[in-house]
Amino acid sequence: MNPQTQSPLFSRLPAEIRNAIFSLVLQEFDIPDKPYPHDTYYTRYDVRAPQTVDLRLLRTCKRAYSEARGFVLSKSVALFYAGDIGRAPKGYPGYIQLGDAKVIYWGVLEQRRNKSFEARHWERVKYAHIFIQLYAFSDPTFQYIFARETLRPGFKPKEVKITIRYTDWWYWEDNRTHVLELDGRGGNQSRFLASGFPASAERVVMEFETMEKKAAEVDAVVKKIVDTPENWRFLRADGVVMVPKIAGEGEETVREWRWLGPTGFQVGTPGYKMKMARFDHHPKGHEMGYVVKVLTWVPGGHLSDTRAGENGQ
Repeated sequence: MNPQTQSPLFSRLPAEIRNAIFSLVLQEFDIPDKPYPHDTYYTRYDVRAPQTVDLRLLRTCKRAYSEARGFVLSKSVALFYAGDIGRAPKGYPGYIQLGDAKVIYWGVLEQRRNKSFEARHWERVKYAHIFIQLYAFSDPTFQYIFARETLRPGFKPKEVKITIRYTDWWYWEDNRTHVLELDGRGGNQSRFLASGFPASAERVVMEFETMEKKAAEVDAVVKKIVDTPENWRFLRADGVVMVPKIAGEGEETVREWRWLGPTGFQVGTPGYKMKMARFDHHPKGHEMGYVVKVLTWVPGGHLSDTRAGENGQ
């Protein structure tokens, strides 16, 4: 292999700087001429267009290929949509029926490229992001996403992000109060929010989104989790229990950010006739403020330790 010493990239820059360059160049980015419509259920500040990656760097020479190929997919995010089929970007390849829930797989250089993905590719993907309606928030949904080795061999994300969008809450269109009723019995009655998360997950991040004038309702949901963290846990496949991270003095337990999004939404089946739906409890105009509250879950012991503690009480 030619060392390419005539190039300043290899002769003058240290490996640390080259790696930083490779990482930036090989990140996915939005396709600029294919933005999603503004007023859809899925268009957000972090989902604005289909994504792609420019691989021309890998074709320049063997040394560039050798040093940079490991950065492809290293910061990619596998997107999943669980819920109604209209909640995912137009053009998705299909969905899987799970009782009343539908899990739609999208992202990571788009589905058409995933057909050629092998375990060595999936092993590089370390981030998963799930947009989920509350009726689909169940063990079968997460088990389908993370336990289907035949579909995603070697997929071992270190971070799992779960986003409950404003339009994912129960009866948001009727202006009902936001309540986290994952079991349908008026509250969290189960020992875990959900199970089946991958053993590779070092943290689970949950985003709770709403419109600005309903921010107090999400604050109440978040406060309930922070005040009783023992009732709001996730279970990994290896028995490790993920618990809400309660920050120490001078740190933030709950993070927050805001963005501007649509007041109305296109409804219907993507690819067919769509219509605009507007709601009396939304502000007039085309934009309104959204607020997002964020909590993080981290490993907090093993299931066997938890059971032992419960048996000893």
